[in-house]
Amino acid sequence: MIRREARRIVTSPLAWFCVVIYAAVLLMGIAETLKVKEAISDHGWLDLLCVSEEYGITTLVKNLVFPMSVASVYFDEKKGKCDWVKMMRTSRLRYCVTKAIAVFVGSIFLYMMSVFLFIAVGSMMHPEILKTANNSYFLVGEMWQKWIQDGTYWGVFFLYVVLNSLQVAAWSSMLGLCVAAFSENRYVVAAVPFFINRIFLYLGDMIDWLSIVSPYSYQPIQFWYTGTQVDLFWLAFKNLAVMFLFTCIFIEEMKWRASHG
Repeated sequence: MIRREARRIVTSPLAWFCVVIYAAVLLMGIAETLKVKEAISDHGWLDLLCVSEEYGITTLVKNLVFPMSVASVYFDEKKGKCDWVKMMRTSRLRYCVTKAIAVFVGSIFLYMMSVFLFIAVGSMMHPEILKTANNSYFLVGEMWQKWIQDGTYWGVFFLYVVLNSLQVAAWSSMLGLCVAAFSENRYVVAAVPFFINRIFLYLGDMIDWLSIVSPYSYQPIQFWYTGTQVDLFWLAFKNLAVMFLFTCIFIEEMKWRASHG
């Protein structure tokens, strides 16, 4: 059942439209950088991804496109009332858990496809960047540099993308699923996670003890200059914990809908 739900998400036309949009925004984020010849010769795709995601408009767009990309399938169910049919065939708990896992996994896949499309198109435009894929001027922590110097540059790139995808899936797509339980408006589903992420980010920056709710605390960017393997493990664990929290909220929402119609 999880496989079927995940397949519905990753084969949705809207989902792939969002993939293309996010890849295009990533490319726009480094358009000015690539105009400088030295930037092309000095930076590989890992650094360019960091530049585009953390210093451009991409950081805003991320929380808009991915909730909408995965929630569209749930909208189709609500319109056809088939979500209630599925719950009657199995159980509400199993349905909600299956839906949450499918959304989480589907969002990770779509995010990674966006990044790979970004690299593929960018490499066709500037193939010389691939020749500089042997170092990073952003991930300068001892752990990262040791891995890169050991010849695992693309392994580090993949790990960084996976860690980022966990944060996107937990804080954008899962939050969007919770909103979709009560709203069939795609713009609302996209806007609410966006504003909640921004509010939590500002609260975490202003009040120290609220830093745990800041999305920044769930991104690998905080370990650019430091970090250990244990830190990365806890980073992944925290995002999975957020996914579990939003799954519980989604279950309670569906219980409320069942009792209130």
